[in-house]
Amino acid sequence: MQKRNLVSQKQELQKFWGAARVSMLNSLIRENEILYSLSRFGWLTHHQITNLLCPSAKSSSDSIRKILKRLTSDGYTYENSIRRSPVSQCKSYSLTRKGMNRVAEIDGLRRSIRNNSVTRKQMNEKYEFHRLVANQTLIDLRHNRLNLPVTIDQFISEHEVGTLRNAFASHFGCVPDGVGISGNKLIMIEVENSVRGPLRHGSKLTHWLETFTDRVYREKKFTDHFLPLGKAGEYDDVIQLFICTSQKNFRSIWRKVEKVMQQNRIYSHVFYLVADKQYWVEPLRHAQFMEHNEQQTKALIAATKR
Repeated sequence: MQKRNLVSQKQELQKFWGAARVSMLNSLIRENEILYSLSRFGWLTHHQITNLLCPSAKSSSDSIRKILKRLTSDGYTYENSIRRSPVSQCKSYSLTRKGMNRVAEIDGLRRSIRNNSVTRKQMNEKYEFHRLVANQTLIDLRHNRLNLPVTIDQFISEHEVGTLRNAFASHFGCVPDGVGISGNKLIMIEVENSVRGPLRHGSKLTHWLETFTDRVYREKKFTDHFLPLGKAGEYDDVIQLFICTSQKNFRSIWRKVEKVMQQNRIYSHVFYLVADKQYWVEPLRHAQFMEHNEQQTKALIAATKR
């Protein structure tokens, strides 16, 4: 592979000395980090890129914003307005083919890119918030930004899961909205952004839960090896995490899950992260973390029946 971008970067660095060269080098490194992040998630907002690369930052980063503007101007990224966000103010960024080629020139990064597709139109508008929440969940869990008892070391984004749909469906009986890897444990992530009836849930959810809960009941855990992930695919257990974007969505999915869990007599392994309302920036702020069978969860469900 001809590494035109890397050659160009080295030539640019040679024009500077001392502190100026260090500053230029750091800028190029940050650009590559942003491009690599977009290759993994498909698209991210400016705020999400800040959360991912500067997790301790209290507010959005002006430096990230400036770099994104430069990358877009230089033809490495697309800038899109998310029309369903308030006044269409949220902007997302995705890779152009030129941007993907630049990332692919870096040996250490190229091997870890699972999905190298690029497109100007990122997705159907009605799924944008769903993807935004799925991406944010992985970012927040990766850096423990919500101070939850669940954290992850590695992840497979929804964008990457798309290239493994058949493998996931065959192995697990479902296609998750993201997967977190925490040591030898997998965290299956499902975003509940609407109240779905049995036909909408279909086999994607029900078949997986029935298989999952039956195995947990018989063996006390879910152990196997998901071969497409290589060594990282060996796991000793799996937990299910539902991300509910409203209390109404939470109650709907909880009742469906409760039926399956009662049938298989298990009382663990299923958790919820419940948002109070829809936010386009920091969508999981104020979200409440609950285990399916704990007392506060049942109390919340019972309160809505009165």
